[in-house]
Amino acid sequence: MGVGVTALLAAWLASRQPGLRGWFVTWLGEAVIACLITSVAIAWKARRADISLFTAPGRRFALGLLPPFAAGRS
Repeated sequence: MGVGVTALLAAWLASRQPGLRGWFVTWLGEAVIACLITSVAIAWKARRADISLFTAPGRRFALGLLPPFAAGRS
């Protein structure tokens, strides 16, 4: 829910930017905020369930995200 709220705020803010650069910077900032919110939520949930983030499913999840992040970086 938190990521959705920040996305709505970013959409509103991005629509008011005068140029493409401001729009891009707004969405890039939203991506960073969304990653932080999601990472904290995952860690909190794992801690509550007393599960390590470095189990096989956690590693598979991280490795599944690696190709899209690498492609986005190029």
